[in-house]
Amino acid sequence: MKKEGRDFTVAKLEALWWVNSEKPYTEAPREEWCWRLLTRQPEFVTHKIVEKTRQEVLKKKKLQLVKDVRFEKLRKGMCVQILHIGLYSTESESIAKMRKLMEEKNLIENGPHHEIYLVAPYPRKVPEQIKNYT
Repeated sequence: MKKEGRDFTVAKLEALWWVNSEKPYTEAPREEWCWRLLTRQPEFVTHKIVEKTRQEVLKKKKLQLVKDVRFEKLRKGMCVQILHIGLYSTESESIAKMRKLMEEKNLIENGPHHEIYLVAPYPRKVPEQIKNYT
């Protein structure tokens, strides 16, 4: 898009997480987890543009994983959110807080767990002020 004068900043990485069973993904073994990685696109990016780019990457770089790239719109709705600061090992505490609020407000889970990564997911790349947050 830069060549066409429509440059933009790449959005934060997002992920949808779920398991194909009745148990929450946090209680299922990792080999049962299903996930989809997402990046938001500006309104001017279309299915046609994504498909053209996909074909160019396949021709030039022969990256077979690009075949899995899809352009789709997610349905929006109301949700319960929390900003989790800390290690993945403590994420269950944040999820428990959300579930407690949902119980209190008589809300139900509907759809996969959705995460937005504001910083790199590796501890070595987390800014010092976040590492030391208590």
